[in-house]
Amino acid sequence: ILSSAMDEGIARDGRIIGFGGGVVCDMAAFAASVYMRGCHLTLVPTTLLCMVDASVGGKAAIDFKGLKNMVGSFYPADEVLISFDTLRTLSDKEFLNGLAEVIKHALLSQDEELYKLLLTKKNEILSRESEALKLLLALSLAVKIWYIEQDPTESLGIRQMLNLGHTFGHALESSSHFALGGHGICVAWGTGRALEAGVALGITDKAYASGATKLFKSYGYDMDYRIGRGDWIDFREHLLKDKKKEAGKVLFVLMEGQGKATLKPLDMQVVQHLVIKKPIF
Repeated sequence: ILSSAMDEGIARDGRIIGFGGGVVCDMAAFAASVYMRGCHLTLVPTTLLCMVDASVGGKAAIDFKGLKNMVGSFYPADEVLISFDTLRTLSDKEFLNGLAEVIKHALLSQDEELYKLLLTKKNEILSRESEALKLLLALSLAVKIWYIEQDPTESLGIRQMLNLGHTFGHALESSSHFALGGHGICVAWGTGRALEAGVALGITDKAYASGATKLFKSYGYDMDYRIGRGDWIDFREHLLKDKKKEAGKVLFVLMEGQGKATLKPLDMQVVQHLVIKKPIF
């Protein structure tokens, strides 16, 4: 991207356009953020995952040395253009990758409107009916934007709550060499582990955690997946390289209740139990 921009003689008032999924939009955004110290940026997300996650919020990052989002910057796009028609072109697996982030947003929302929509309109959502998707996307984006506006550059400990499920999920993605179906699939699984961790520590109400897990399962996510004992060391190594650290300790987003999340470190023995042993619900 940078080489093409230079070859075409694009100046700082030029524009880089990312048209595609999360990888394309992240690469375009990162390139725009560093090209001549920043040029104009337009994002046209074509997947549900990118629409509700990568295209909004200004995080521009790329993977490095096999680890998720290790090199990046904060660089919001000048404009984001969304066409609902592209959602009908996605495979079921790719659609579910994006829907996992939507369900995550439902747990983080300050109200239960998105959660209830997911419960009552499952068939319409999975059938990708236009009106259901428009409402789904609007409510999901509203949740993310609320957190971003409170803490644009993740300096106040508020925006980090959007990382629910990501600490576990990123480690699973990296340790499995990105072979388990995609980012959203791993985030759904990671959110399940975070809910179990919260219950184990007395932070999360078991009924709330069980209900949230059942919601994921109702959309077809494998919440019961466990890594093999022989894979633990590799999983742990990727986990320890996670960028969400404080005083050298990896932090996990745990749920205190609807729309109430907290950052906590977890003992590695607890983590090992959560990712290997049989689910508690």
